[in-house]
Amino acid sequence: LGDLPGSEVTYREARERTTRVLGIDHPFTRTSTQGLAEALMAQKKYAEAESVLAAAEASFREAASKNDQGELRVLLLVLS
Repeated sequence: LGDLPGSEVTYREARERTTRVLGIDHPFTRTSTQGLAEALMAQKKYAEAESVLAAAEASFREAASKNDQGELRVLLLVLS
């Protein structure tokens, strides 16, 4: 499956940087947030993954409301 702890670190760094440079609502930030949540879930860190997704939920919902089909798929995937 790979280096899950390493993936977690990489996604945390990516999310921090994209948030700082591009903003919380940028698609790249949402992608890094999704990756972080998936890395956490793969390590069975479900509570932390849920917290990460809950914090980003408004951004995912706003993108979905703009009818961005790619973002809508991400939202449905992470909230299911």
